[in-house]
Amino acid sequence: MGDPGPPYEVLWHPDADVERAAVQDPAERVAIQHARDKLEALGPKLATPHSSAVKGKEGAGLRELRPRAGRSRWRPIYKRFKPGIFVILAVAPEAQIDKRGFDESIRHAKKRLEGLGDLTSHQRADNRLAIMAWRSKGKTMKLSDMKTSEQVLADELLDPAFKAEWNRTVVARAVALKVLAYRTEHNLSQRALASKLGVTQPQVARLEAGEHNPTIDTLARLAQTFDIEFAIDIHPRRREPKLLSGRARGGNAIASYETDTAAILLAAG
Repeated sequence: MGDPGPPYEVLWHPDADVERAAVQDPAERVAIQHARDKLEALGPKLATPHSSAVKGKEGAGLRELRPRAGRSRWRPIYKRFKPGIFVILAVAPEAQIDKRGFDESIRHAKKRLEGLGDLTSHQRADNRLAIMAWRSKGKTMKLSDMKTSEQVLADELLDPAFKAEWNRTVVARAVALKVLAYRTEHNLSQRALASKLGVTQPQVARLEAGEHNPTIDTLARLAQTFDIEFAIDIHPRRREPKLLSGRARGGNAIASYETDTAAILLAAG
């Protein structure tokens, strides 16, 4: 299976989307979306501790996302369908917390997988227009019938508690993706990258978790090691920024959000 490279497309099976919405803790749902961000960024290269193969004969061919590097109690179960397409088939409880629930979710994922056929030869540049056969209740499912990641995130952002946590961690999540992408590209373990940065392995793991905003000292270490620039802009919400260039605010922006009083932007390049 060829690899078109990032960004990859991650779609949600309708039943998996229902299971995602049923997770009550907004911080856990943010962690799930951040794990999905990592899959979109790295695709088949996403490895432990952020993704792993489902163990056992029943889960053969399936993988699980591991939000919070495995500290989350939830595991989105997914499979790669085409070089650039991944489908999340179920959202399972973590196996050590609820083994019976996890096994049941794997069975659901396999059943949903059996109902999905391969993409047809009519696949277009926009994969969402390609057809997948879904012989459940006599219906035919198109990729456009599945929710895209953008649609799922839009649904999540309607919840004020989710939106608050999503905004709080936006810079942390953006930096986490930069760190993980660099480590993956250079085939480094967390311990090896920690050595290059002059920090400990748990500090790298904390960065990749994307739950806490990095300090200026940490950004300085990343800039030196990754040979990139970071620019931070904080300005009153009702005033246009004056110090950062349009380029920094546009294509170089990796994270931005607004509070009640200010707008915050992080650019890298």
